[in-house]
Amino acid sequence: MKIALRAANGKYVVAENGGDAIGTVRANRDAIGDWETFMVEKHNGQIALMSVNGQYLCAEGGGGGEVHCNRLSVGPWELWTPTGNVELTGFLASDGDHYLCVELGSDDPLVNATRASQGPWETFAWVVVEADPE
Repeated sequence: MKIALRAANGKYVVAENGGDAIGTVRANRDAIGDWETFMVEKHNGQIALMSVNGQYLCAEGGGGGEVHCNRLSVGPWELWTPTGNVELTGFLASDGDHYLCVELGSDDPLVNATRASQGPWETFAWVVVEADPE
């Protein structure tokens, strides 16, 4: 399934350049394009999110810090546990202690994994761009 993630600010999460060596992730897009989509890969109750360029969303150190979209394969730091339902969900990092978060107090909101609980800044709406074939 291919999805886009809409943050609490109404903007879409973007892997800059579709995911690259730097791997900057923000929530500042008004529309869904290729860079704003992620393929969902299921991994034993967790998921990995792969960008259009084949880079995976990663919580550095397993959580508690920066998030990048610059990994070429899935390891523990690239796995997320969805919390909530498909329409509105949080993403718990592999350390089990930190949620994916958009820094909404910024003019250019970065995405990180620094929050210990899920609130509005840590909740995302899934927008299905391409459903799995049935």
